[in-house]
Amino acid sequence: KMMCTICLSDEGEVIQKGCHCRGDTGAIHAECLIALAAHQCDTRGDTQAWMFCDVCDRHFSGHAEDALAVAWFSRVESRPAEDRERISALRYLASCTPDAAKAEGMCCEVLSTLTLCRGPLHPDTLKAAHKLAYAVFFQGKYVEALEMEEKTLASVQETLGEDHSLVHSCRELMGSLCRKLGRLSEALEHHRSVRNAKEAKYGVGHAVSCACNREIATTLMDLGRLDEALELAQTVLARQTRIQGRGHPSTLATMNVVAILHMKREQYKDAERMSRELITLNRELRGDQHPNIIIDAGNVALYVLLDGRAAEAEPIIRKARADAEALGGFDAMVLHFFASTHGLALSQLGRHDEAVALLRESIEAQQQPAALGPEHPETLRTACFLGSALVAKGEEEAGQSLLRATLETQKRVLGPEAYDTRQTAKRLAAALGAAPSGDASHEIAENS
Repeated sequence: KMMCTICLSDEGEVIQKGCHCRGDTGAIHAECLIALAAHQCDTRGDTQAWMFCDVCDRHFSGHAEDALAVAWFSRVESRPAEDRERISALRYLASCTPDAAKAEGMCCEVLSTLTLCRGPLHPDTLKAAHKLAYAVFFQGKYVEALEMEEKTLASVQETLGEDHSLVHSCRELMGSLCRKLGRLSEALEHHRSVRNAKEAKYGVGHAVSCACNREIATTLMDLGRLDEALELAQTVLARQTRIQGRGHPSTLATMNVVAILHMKREQYKDAERMSRELITLNRELRGDQHPNIIIDAGNVALYVLLDGRAAEAEPIIRKARADAEALGGFDAMVLHFFASTHGLALSQLGRHDEAVALLRESIEAQQQPAALGPEHPETLRTACFLGSALVAKGEEEAGQSLLRATLETQKRVLGPEAYDTRQTAKRLAAALGAAPSGDASHEIAENS
């Protein structure tokens, strides 16, 4: 049993600090760490103690970070809105909370306060505008977030110059937003620009350079360049495991990218194995109810389903959907992913009416311009699943028509070699093979 390095007791819940201190060195009681941070803040005026370990100088994460963020803001919440430490504590709490809608509210308060106190073009105000765009991004409001970040970037470039670090932060978020919106060439350009700047400043093996290369690998994956993406992602994962440790949040994010790449290479058992490891590591780092654990469970369900084990996958994805609904604060795209995976599982289990109803409800929501839009990759994936479900239900003509239209759109938007395009081609070939005009299935498979 681990012992708290502050009070030297093993009683109660002992957790990891989530910094670079590992094993017994990183073991603490949350309340002991909070008391230590409060003491350092009071005696030395050191607010960094709420965010950074005084042993390894690295950022806290997981349980420890969440507990410190809540405790810090609780100490200063009653102060005037313009109080410098209150602003810092609220900004930090917003960055830690898993509820993106609550985070947006906190970021709005910080931005409004800084705009009044320091002006709209002050560096702190521009940073707050950037953080607000992130909170909007995490709610799946990609178009709105991109418009906000484009304005922020223009102000930063005009006020602080092209080489300022906030320019790179803005470009990094814009790259992620362009990727979510299917604008992959723009996304790759943004991420490479940031990567080049970070490597020039910090070196290839630095944590921030690794994170940039992970985003490039993810974008290459969406472009269908799977071999290139997997090689880069595995290189990044090896560096992060050596430098930051297997259980660090950034390492876990890269593990998730590698798992998805295994899926897109149709190595479903490898993808499942890595996602199950992610659940274990995330549970150790963040606790049982963190959103990442629920997302990992949804990924496991998809990989099990694609491996042909629908009966095993359905209860996993059903629980993930229920847990997400109970916890709240999830990205709309994640919720649509859960619904489409559940719909496909129901279809494969022969529960066709439930499957079609669920998939139709999901795709109608996704096709709205204010949501993902009709040509977003997730919308197209749901359309593919709905087409297959309609065929399985006996509505062959409607299902085949939807699969054909989806395939043509995916070829144009994602490219003919993209994983989702190839999967739709296979499902269309299977649908045509089950119909009287089955000879056409061979042509579909060969052409795609």
